[in-house]
Amino acid sequence: MSDTSKYRVKIIKISILTFLIAAIILGIGCGNNDKKSASSELPQGVMLEDYFPLSESRYWGYDWHNNRGDTWHGSMAVTAAKKDMGLKVFIVVDSTKTYDTHDIFRSAYLWDSEGLKHLYRSNSKGDSIAFMPPRLVLPAKMDGGKSYRREYAFVVYNAIGKKRYEVNVRQNQKLIRQGSITAGGESWEDCIAIETEWTNINTDGSKHTQRKVVWHSKDTGPVKIISEIPLKSASLNGDATGELRSFN
Repeated sequence: MSDTSKYRVKIIKISILTFLIAAIILGIGCGNNDKKSASSELPQGVMLEDYFPLSESRYWGYDWHNNRGDTWHGSMAVTAAKKDMGLKVFIVVDSTKTYDTHDIFRSAYLWDSEGLKHLYRSNSKGDSIAFMPPRLVLPAKMDGGKSYRREYAFVVYNAIGKKRYEVNVRQNQKLIRQGSITAGGESWEDCIAIETEWTNINTDGSKHTQRKVVWHSKDTGPVKIISEIPLKSASLNGDATGELRSFN
């Protein structure tokens, strides 16, 4: 092979190598930009106490319906609040009212540096549930798309304080959407949707997983609750939906 031919081969090899390196660099760069663009679609560092503001005398009333055509009403009311040493404890009474039943429950919630925690829940008949450790209703702060996992157990007691059974729970939460939504005939701005998927594990090893999404409006609280969403569904439609109809 002549010197000229060798030189041409060398130039071709260098050109191919340069092209490959450029393609790799551009590919990496585009991948990073796509990732950055996707993550920027959701808010970061959202303080969730702004989206579920608990204070004494706060009230939320909901209209519920399911896919079978049933309708009912639910409500939450903060009946007492106490702040001490950086901790905020709230007593909340929630009720569910159908055409022939009216169930009333009393709960204690705690806001601390980790978030909003559910301590216990009891009904008007005296039965109660204790969460150990407390069930995390909302983390204190969330980044969009990030998973927040927690494990806890709930222990069910009868009216005289005897333990009936215990269930372990694995919970995963994500902030999955933001924007405005319509609920209860009103348009709500500055909303975020938080998805919760949890698995109940019974003592016999059986498991049951459920999924729900709650839309929270800033300075108002939950405005739309969608429960019983199919686990693998890309849609956020569920079997039962509650929409805020009144609050103060």
